[in-house]
Amino acid sequence: LLEHVELPGRGMQGTVAVPSEAALALGWPAAVSRARLLVGKDAWIKAEGCRMTAPAETQIRWADSGFTSAAVALVPEPATAAGCVLLAFALADQVRPEARDVVSRLRKRGIEVWMISGDHPAAANAIARQLGIDHVMAGVLPEQKSEMVRILQQRGRSQPAAYRGTPDSDDTVVATLPKSAAADTPSTKSNPGWLRRQLAAVCRLRATRHRPFARVAMVGDGVNDAPALAQADVGIAVGSGTAAAMETAPALLMRSSLHSLLTFLDVSRVVFRRIKLNFVWASMYNVVCIPIAAGILYPAADRGLPPVVAGLLMIASSLTVMVSSLSLKLYREPKC
Repeated sequence: LLEHVELPGRGMQGTVAVPSEAALALGWPAAVSRARLLVGKDAWIKAEGCRMTAPAETQIRWADSGFTSAAVALVPEPATAAGCVLLAFALADQVRPEARDVVSRLRKRGIEVWMISGDHPAAANAIARQLGIDHVMAGVLPEQKSEMVRILQQRGRSQPAAYRGTPDSDDTVVATLPKSAAADTPSTKSNPGWLRRQLAAVCRLRATRHRPFARVAMVGDGVNDAPALAQADVGIAVGSGTAAAMETAPALLMRSSLHSLLTFLDVSRVVFRRIKLNFVWASMYNVVCIPIAAGILYPAADRGLPPVVAGLLMIASSLTVMVSSLSLKLYREPKC
């Protein structure tokens, strides 16, 4: 192995020396002395001009089982002949045991759960069925994940009629890539036009409940998730993830369990409700007490509040808000 480089979303590529005997055995000219060693997704291997040797039935079975097919191939340098696939194999993501329960709880709270994956649509849909996720975006390259998040952010207001526009309109898009959709990923890097056309072409769209806007929270733990974490309204990194994800996301789950996500959402809502309560209480308190301290009762009672009492009333306003905020220390996370 002379050199190697990692290609996010595709695999790894290295340069190796090829003996003349090996070149002849592969059907290459004997003059070929170097070749590129590719280890990665089968779509990338095919794009490099290599023909997959695994039977189609095997690849379909892998995809239906939620596996991602990959291969090891050699491509001559210079490309005087076709590449050769040496090995085909399948990889499977380990589904967290608590993932299905977390997805179910999120849906009960009225939160739409989407899965953005770089895997083949059939494999991604197989995992989504295990987790109870209805909305899947598959075949997405790492640099395209942030564009997908931006499309979700731009969904806007729902309409009662069926969706007939483009993802740039103000309709709410609820899309699911069908299992039959091919992994038609473009050879270029980020291609927003292709993303919009692909989303509009292969997605099944239907109207959802009325809401004035869409806010997107992205949960990720890998290097490839960093751009999407930055694009989302709320980026949430898992504590067991990579340093790039943790540095990019403004929120970090200290525990690796996904149940921490439910606690995070619950704490956020409790704190926000307390902020609104403090604001309403302080506003009403000041609206009532400031005129009294200024002497609004003097004409009727022929006397006003002593300055000391008026000062204590003003201090009481701040004390009640402070005590209300400190009561958040009594918070207990919900039982999972």
